[in-house]
Amino acid sequence: MMKKIKILQGQIGLLAKEGEYLQVLTAGEYRFSDWFNKLQLTTFNLTGGAIEAKLAEHLRQYHADWVEQYCDDIQLAEDEMGLLYEYDLLNEIIPSATRRLYWKNSGLRRCEICKTTEQEISPELVSLLHAAKTHKRTVKGLDNILIAQISVWQIGILKIDGTVQELLQPGLYGYWRVGYDISVEIVDTRSQAKVEDNLAEYLRQQHSDWVDEFCDGIDIADDEMGLLYEHAVLVEILPPATRSLHWKNGNPRRIEVLKSSELEADAELVSLLMSAMARKRSVKGSDCVLITQIPAWHVGILKVDGIAQELLQPGLKGYWRVGHDVLVEIVDTRLQVLEISGQEILTRDKVNLRINLSANWRYQDVLMAYEQLSDPVSYLYRELQFALREIVGTRSLDELLENKQVIDDLVGEKIQQIAQRFGLEVASLGVKDIILPGDMKTILSQVVEAEKSAQANVIRRREETAATRSLLNTAKVMENNPIALRLKELETLESIAERINQISVYGGLDQVLNGLVQIKGEQK
Repeated sequence: MMKKIKILQGQIGLLAKEGEYLQVLTAGEYRFSDWFNKLQLTTFNLTGGAIEAKLAEHLRQYHADWVEQYCDDIQLAEDEMGLLYEYDLLNEIIPSATRRLYWKNSGLRRCEICKTTEQEISPELVSLLHAAKTHKRTVKGLDNILIAQISVWQIGILKIDGTVQELLQPGLYGYWRVGYDISVEIVDTRSQAKVEDNLAEYLRQQHSDWVDEFCDGIDIADDEMGLLYEHAVLVEILPPATRSLHWKNGNPRRIEVLKSSELEADAELVSLLMSAMARKRSVKGSDCVLITQIPAWHVGILKVDGIAQELLQPGLKGYWRVGHDVLVEIVDTRLQVLEISGQEILTRDKVNLRINLSANWRYQDVLMAYEQLSDPVSYLYRELQFALREIVGTRSLDELLENKQVIDDLVGEKIQQIAQRFGLEVASLGVKDIILPGDMKTILSQVVEAEKSAQANVIRRREETAATRSLLNTAKVMENNPIALRLKELETLESIAERINQISVYGGLDQVLNGLVQIKGEQK
């Protein structure tokens, strides 16, 4: 029985009988005698992947001539990598120590061998891989290669197994990742100008030539301060004992060194920092300088490590905060008001009063006050409280209500003696309010009402007595003097006539006048 077999273009076949490979069949038609149907055919696409590993090892071991004639044999050593091209396009990066067989496909497949002893990849291959990545074309095994794109104003730090090996300038770089932990740290020298401290120390000790090429070194002594300028603009204040490196990034950079033993900062620097603050531009390390603006009618107390040093006049001041705790406390030298409100005090006769006191005060000697007192205002407030309680508590309610000025005088006299010892002056003080309890107000109102009622009765009796005495005197005059009595009659008649609209007179006016009143003397 004849068996007909056809192999298509782009295919290859393996003819086997009872598990043994007999022949490799290329494209074409074949006839074989197979009486017992024992022939087996396996076909493969020439453009397919690698031959299965078990079959590949069998072919290598028992049919080396077939391998040489029909296969592409790829065997990579431990220090080699393979670049597999198909149709002149990179298709795969084959790792080291790889053994593969591919069916030959008319020379459309090729493999380039690269030595991994040189960890850096050639620029041509890096460009090829970068282009494939840019165009999103898949290349198998790309994770075996590290590609780093370093842009302008960036620095690449190449580390192999955690150790810095090289500083990379802008460009495209590639490295084999075979057998090593390789990484490239990219630093933007514009936004991260300062070199990390551990890296800076390593570069100083191991690669001083790199420091000269890529960095600006800064060394500040223990008794110095540094002002870092870029493009003639202050960008950082460096503290004493600063030792650092900054990446060269195209910005003109200079260092101005100052002595930190001088407590007061230079006026030009203070003005520069104030100008930066006004423009909301941050200067790194500006917290090393204390800047204070002392307004008019105020003074500043300069304290160093908690001790008052001197009195500062109005203006803009700046002081270094290096090695010392520097503080400026601003004090108002004008007359100020201190209110002592709601003081509830028992008088000598056990009446609970609420008293409000107001005091006008000022600093007489600011330094004396702050040398002896941590908080002069609180101290003055407490002393006014104590004096007020002492004076009110030793007097009765009647004494206090009779003369409120006594409280002002006695409190003022007592507080003046105390305040002068601490550089304070109380210009004036006075009780604003004395507030009585509700029931005491009612009692006092009743007392006042009774007193005023009694006074009104006395005045009323006095006036009645005076009126009676006057009437008695008038009667005596009229008794001894008829003419005066007659005048009084006429006056009375006049007042009556004013109230009458019409008067009818009969018998003449004389008869009316004579008939109205009979004079006592004539009746006799």
